Amino acid sequence: MEITLMPLGSDLWFGHDLKAWLELWKIADAKGVDGLSMTDHVVVGQDLSAHPHEYGGIDDFAAWRYEPIVLLTAIGAVTEHIKLGTNVLLAGLRPATLLAKQIATLDVLTGGRTEFVVGTGWQRYEYNAQDAPFESRYGLLFETVQACKALWSSAPVDFHGKHIDFTGAYSLPLPVQSGGPPILVGLKATDRNVDRIARYADGWSPLGLSLEETAEGAEKIRAKMTELGRDASEFRLKVKPLAIRDGDTVDTEASIASMSEWAAIGVTQYEFVPAEHLDSPDGFEQFLESILAERDRLD
Repeated sequence: MEITLMPLGSDLWFGHDLKAWLELWKIADAKGVDGLSMTDHVVVGQDLSAHPHEYGGIDDFAAWRYEPIVLLTAIGAVTEHIKLGTNVLLAGLRPATLLAKQIATLDVLTGGRTEFVVGTGWQRYEYNAQDAPFESRYGLLFETVQACKALWSSAPVDFHGKHIDFTGAYSLPLPVQSGGPPILVGLKATDRNVDRIARYADGWSPLGLSLEETAEGAEKIRAKMTELGRDASEFRLKVKPLAIRDGDTVDTEASIASMSEWAAIGVTQYEFVPAEHLDSPDGFEQFLESILAERDRLD
């Protein structure tokens, strides 16, 4: 099992001083953390009623959400080993040709250290603001994945879909990783999504599901991959369970101990949000040592 970190909220420890904040990820890289995942919202509207979780208000939710690929590029320039990605990138809000170019460039810059979780998001406002079709967001997402993979495979290349269409396109350089970086999808395991994930993606990253729900969804996707003739042994399963709480207090020890339960259902990547467990960077290295020790024990 790999350990990834989601930096969400940790910039507050430094008063949004991103140069100081970058030092954290140099430490994580040196300690042996496997990956980092940035979140993504391009713009946010005031109506949060469709969000799967409750927030205190728009000021809380919308505060300081950086563009993920730009930040990953900065982190990639000061690290050597750690994988760089998203959880979740709203891929359909970006032109597929531009997104493919950005990710390929990042993959070249980092020597092949990229991996992305993509999804649709939940707010109609974001799509309206980008003049993108909210009702077609699922089809647009999977077309974007297919178009990127086509652009990462060879040049020139043709792609003809409902939303994306090009002929004889060159997008160089190609990524270091053959065929491009792994793409995981962060959507619910409905029958239609299971089919699309099994056909077009390299893994699944559900958000907010229980252990049992995750195991059930993963088994459906693996079975569909096998049915389609794909190698299910290469399937990636990434989770970011909510931190376990004892009343109002986060129980970091129990959260770390729960990793073994997730490993038992085939989870390949377990993600922590350090800011859920720490109020400042003071205990960051000790926190990393604890989760990495459990990772190594499970391996």
